[in-house]
Amino acid sequence: MNKKKAFYSYFISSVLLFIFQWIYHHFSHGVTSQALRWVWVIPMVGGAFLFIFKKILNTFQNRLAFNLFNTGLTSYIVGMILKGILEIAGTSSPYIGIYPMIGMIILGISLFIYISSLLIHGLDK
Repeated sequence: MNKKKAFYSYFISSVLLFIFQWIYHHFSHGVTSQALRWVWVIPMVGGAFLFIFKKILNTFQNRLAFNLFNTGLTSYIVGMILKGILEIAGTSSPYIGIYPMIGMIILGISLFIYISSLLIHGLDK
């Protein structure tokens, strides 16, 4: 996996989400949402996690775990965006809590695959 491409993907995602939340808050008539305000931090922290633990967990070697990690982050980001939009609109939904929960479950599965792959193949890979 190309680490440079992954870095730019996470960086560009963070920048685009920052611009999105800034424009959305600009046109929201003074109503703000903390969920939407900080959504751009999620890809930055997720990407930092991958780069920090790339040596320990071989995060760029296991494609399935990497894809699940990105899917979990995406689910969490979508949930935060929807929560923020609904907060600004002044309404709520009982289904908003499902997105972060599913995102965390998928992130947990990804971490499990990283660790089990490390235990099976050892540190030499």
